[in-house]
Amino acid sequence: MLPKKFRLTIVEFYKNSQHARRFILPLFIIMLKVSQTGNPRFYVSVPKFLDKRSSCRHETKRIIIEAIRKKLTKIDSSIDVIIKLRRIIDKKDKIIVDREIDRIFGEKGLLKL
Repeated sequence: MLPKKFRLTIVEFYKNSQHARRFILPLFIIMLKVSQTGNPRFYVSVPKFLDKRSSCRHETKRIIIEAIRKKLTKIDSSIDVIIKLRRIIDKKDKIIVDREIDRIFGEKGLLKL
């Protein structure tokens, strides 16, 4: 689980009046807005139509959050991020997810556009 100052609710995201930038990737859809909090905040959504079992959805969410937590110290900008998964991620896909998160939030990632 992310520390509380890095968590975002869906209501807080949509209260922000800025237009969201949307990026559609093979594993997930990312929506970004500039935040006024001073630190990055994240919300991870795993839709029920991907898998009816809550245990699979929760495991997928934990894998994504763990990959984000490793990168928190390197993310300097204050942004609000919603990550909506497009497929269920297994334990064997952790390396792929880590690479994708590095590519997105890395030095030359989507945040530098």
